[in-house]
Amino acid sequence: MILLFDVGNTNMVVGLHDGKKLVTTWRFSSGLERTADEYYMLLSMAMHEEQVSWDMIEDMIVSSVVPAMNMPLEWLGVRAIGRKPIMVGAGIKTGLHIKLNQPPQSTGSDLISTAVAAFHKYGGPTIVVDFGTATTMMVVNEKAEYLGGAITPGINLASQSLFSKAALIPNIPLEQPAHAIGKNTIEAVQSGIIFGYAGLVDGIVGRIKKELEMPAKVVATGGQAQFIAHHAESIEIIDEHLMFDGLKIIYDLNKHPNT
Repeated sequence: MILLFDVGNTNMVVGLHDGKKLVTTWRFSSGLERTADEYYMLLSMAMHEEQVSWDMIEDMIVSSVVPAMNMPLEWLGVRAIGRKPIMVGAGIKTGLHIKLNQPPQSTGSDLISTAVAAFHKYGGPTIVVDFGTATTMMVVNEKAEYLGGAITPGINLASQSLFSKAALIPNIPLEQPAHAIGKNTIEAVQSGIIFGYAGLVDGIVGRIKKELEMPAKVVATGGQAQFIAHHAESIEIIDEHLMFDGLKIIYDLNKHPNT
């Protein structure tokens, strides 16, 4: 079995893959102060509930956008399985050609991993909309070229900013609005955030398609995708585990290059 790590600014999600399919996932807060021993204990407890032990884990691969967490996870690998995990980054085979005007290490490994899965599963051109701490849009063309994309604050960041800066607006839970015209503050905020982000996605996707000058599939993923995707006319597919699919593909490219 393989452990797949998606380390984000807010959460760290760990997937358990049996080589053929994703078995389960566990979500932890991204604890910058945690040690390798603490990660070992957390994962040991989670794995125990699935009747999985460390001697069943043959390898680990990590996509991290939090550099401070990289070393503890490397030491976790050394302690748990006797070697460091594969760290997605510069020098790792992905199957994509990165067409950006910045150093490879400046591009988030989460963006690359998700784009790898999107091209592998849906071909190109494909636009991936990832609803996480940030809402990101990635573009891969039919030549497996990663062209870039767009980044905006995520839904939670936007809503928290509103609540913290506007004294009369309470901390409102994100729920699906029944109507665009809210009849009270809570409904109005929910409408603005959910429908507003749907419109934002549709607007940027439309501009990207014009620049591509050809049709493109639009795939949504990420923790907040279910809130927005059904309201965005441009989104065709919701693929919840695209990141983990990408990590498994990258793992196979780097561990089993001839398969």
